[in-house]
Amino acid sequence: MHFKMKLMILKFLKKIWKDPVWSKIIAAGITASGFWLYKLPLWVYLVLPVGLIGVFVALRHQASKKPPLFKSTLAHPYEYQLEECKHWDPSTQQFYGEAGKGILSVQDGMITILRTNREGRVKVRIKKYLHGTNKMDYVKNDISGSAMRILHASLECRVIGGKHRLGVTVSRRDGSWITSNFLDVTSGEWEPLHTYLLDIPATEDFIIEFEDSQIERENSGIQLRNIKIEEIIH
Repeated sequence: MHFKMKLMILKFLKKIWKDPVWSKIIAAGITASGFWLYKLPLWVYLVLPVGLIGVFVALRHQASKKPPLFKSTLAHPYEYQLEECKHWDPSTQQFYGEAGKGILSVQDGMITILRTNREGRVKVRIKKYLHGTNKMDYVKNDISGSAMRILHASLECRVIGGKHRLGVTVSRRDGSWITSNFLDVTSGEWEPLHTYLLDIPATEDFIIEFEDSQIERENSGIQLRNIKIEEIIH
């Protein structure tokens, strides 16, 4: 658990313990629980520590994340932008082939990308990111922590009419690539997906995009919902 959170919890407990009413309640609870535990069978003593460890791990996991950078449930349809692109060859540093073609629609927080050809790629750029009570056009650099930032992206996804390959990409504001992960989506039922985006320099401002490519057939689609992107503290 983060040091600041530890300090806050200790101060809170100290405040409660000094309170004349709460201190008596806590003392009575400790006494009662001690008497109660004394009468329990041996297996309870073996299971109880495991349960407590699970609670502490869950608390640590929650404390290891900052407020989300993006939540689709808080985004408006105009906060997404569709871009039709060709494939990129890293070895030649050139684009090749035909550009992907598609139609973007957003309804009730659900993103639908309908592909009208099989070639190229279609990207959906997130145009607004959460920043406290405001929104920004990009994720601002943050050098207060580690030299490299880590993001966790979670969402639900399904395809309509055949397999699609979904990519989650982090790019600089000028569009140059930083890092990405790709997942094959084959199910027509909603499935949860999780991916981590590593090695994002803390000195860089960046944007996040979803990329659709390598589809089985034209006039098929991919849908995303309940998207949440968070930074992991490490």
